[in-house]
Amino acid sequence: MSSNSVLSSEQALDDYFSALLGEEVEVTDLEHELDLLAQELSSA
Repeated sequence: MSSNSVLSSEQALDDYFSALLGEEVEVTDLEHELDLLAQELSSA
């Protein structure tokens, strides 16, 4: 069930940014940015 929640959250983020930018957002690019942010937070 937790994986479904994660997928739903990722889809919601994708939909949000797509609407915000008015164009398709690559989920992989978004995940990459989130990974970089997570690394910065964990190393802080």
